[in-house]
Amino acid sequence: MISEPQAEYLLSQCETWLGTNLNKLREDLTGEQKQTKSHLWELMVLHATAYAVISRPYKQYDSNSEVSSLIQPEGEQEAVPDIFLQPDNCEPFWVEVAYITPRNQQQETDIIRFPSWVREELSKGKVADSQHLRIRLKPADTSKDVQVPPNNSWRQLLKTDKWKTFLAELKSGNFNSTLCLRETDNANVIVTIEGIEQGNSVSSSFPAPNVPKCAKDHPIYRKIKEKAEQGKKWEKSGKKYEPLVLFIGASERL
Repeated sequence: MISEPQAEYLLSQCETWLGTNLNKLREDLTGEQKQTKSHLWELMVLHATAYAVISRPYKQYDSNSEVSSLIQPEGEQEAVPDIFLQPDNCEPFWVEVAYITPRNQQQETDIIRFPSWVREELSKGKVADSQHLRIRLKPADTSKDVQVPPNNSWRQLLKTDKWKTFLAELKSGNFNSTLCLRETDNANVIVTIEGIEQGNSVSSSFPAPNVPKCAKDHPIYRKIKEKAEQGKKWEKSGKKYEPLVLFIGASERL
């Protein structure tokens, strides 16, 4: 998404504009890696919101107190929306920030990397034109998503009879070879070689994993539902944050 120095720059700018230390957000950004993207998204929305306030051409804000009266981040408080805005000539409103990642991000990353790894290993095995092979991944069991082996087991795959047969067929010039990996390999994939690409292009294809079967199973639907239920809990506890705007960010692979 953005680098650590970029995040530090955005965070420092927000703290300068708002005249306060964003200790909670700073702590969140150095927490668990799997949650970092959601907090980076929160930082980006906060920075964009604050920048929009201070850069309006018809009114410049030189005082931190003026800016902080218009935009207030969540701060140390728990169970409140992420940002509170009080724009000029407009009713105040709340902003909640949400970020969505794939259900199994590591598996999706591995699926993208696997064809390139296969090409590299075939090249090491002296397969002609291996860097230009057109590779397709298909599920061995069509009732389930494509699943490649966990990346920490790829080296072990090279020692199996399946791989050795696959390699030998390709070295003999049989470019219709396939490599089938099933549950016993912690996978559900058929690696199919569909020929050699012309020129310098490289082609890989596979069905998108984790495709929802119905609208209610879609991650964006579930996130909106989760935030709506959170809003109902706030209201039941006597806190009414209305109107509430939801900013959703998502992994580019989602």
